[in-house]
Amino acid sequence: MQRLFMILLGLLCLATNAQQTSIDSRYFEDQFYLGISYNTLLNTPSLFDQKKISYGLGGGFIKDLPINSDSTMAFGVGLGYAINQYSNNLGASQENQQAIFIISNNQTNQWATHLIEFPIEFRWRTSTADTYKFWRIYTGGKIGYVFANTFNNSLLNKFQYGLQLSAGYNTWNFYFYYGLRNLFKKDIIMVDTLEKAQANELKIGLMFYIL
Repeated sequence: MQRLFMILLGLLCLATNAQQTSIDSRYFEDQFYLGISYNTLLNTPSLFDQKKISYGLGGGFIKDLPINSDSTMAFGVGLGYAINQYSNNLGASQENQQAIFIISNNQTNQWATHLIEFPIEFRWRTSTADTYKFWRIYTGGKIGYVFANTFNNSLLNKFQYGLQLSAGYNTWNFYFYYGLRNLFKKDIIMVDTLEKAQANELKIGLMFYIL
């Protein structure tokens, strides 16, 4: 009976060790992220002029979902918060109960948007289960919901989405984002030029990933 117990104990240890080896060969890069960017607006009306420096700050958490055996490729889905600040000559006003845009050449208008963001990434990296410094290329997009702003709620599209890329080594990574949706609602007219208001976000900056 004692010999049988020792054999069963040995088999259990072997099975546990094999299971641990299998688990360790597939790991998860769940990460907190923090980003800072220079913001600019593209495809803007003809008299639009950006002034000073506009910036963006954001952070959140991304859940890692490996798709190959050594976890060098994965999907990432996350949840975060971002604030974007803009300085330009674009102002807003009310005329006949309708929101309109006006150009203020002698005045700098500063406004900000606050968003809840949902990033979705395809992730490639040179990491291993015990290596924390590695090269990475994360590409994909994100959806944002503007839940507050200091501009004018009736002028902005609350749902924003675009393409993004982050690439680099270890903690420091280059970051790029291009908004695919017009920041402003399509029926808003520029009083000065009678153009439809148009603006797409472009962000260039740094992204930091923290395990």
